[in-house]
Amino acid sequence: MLPRPLVDELRAHRAGVNRRRLAAGEAWDGTHDLVFPAANGGLIDPARDHSAWKSLLTRAGLRDVRLHDARHTAATLLLVQGVDLRTVMSIMGWTEVAAAQRYTHVDGLRGRAPRQLGALLWDQGTGG
Repeated sequence: MLPRPLVDELRAHRAGVNRRRLAAGEAWDGTHDLVFPAANGGLIDPARDHSAWKSLLTRAGLRDVRLHDARHTAATLLLVQGVDLRTVMSIMGWTEVAAAQRYTHVDGLRGRAPRQLGALLWDQGTGG
């Protein structure tokens, strides 16, 4: 199950996408039902995505990391939250267990870790 703050963010994001879709009318590329579409509803251009990622890192004052590193973090966070390996494999698009086994070191992080991660991701500086 996704953390409530993330569900709320995704719902708000989806509402924004729907507003953009309605405003675009027939110009909207409805070929795919994407969670994160380009401005016209189509696929995001990889070069623009890469540029946006680098810009985000700079604005956030973070060190330069690959977008793929965020996938590693996402897989680790799912496993720490107690999501079973098969579900994580499905979410990440892995078909081979070997790909997922890189992340099995997180077993020792369970317990208080999910609460601490939730506090780190959503509670800092938000008053709640």
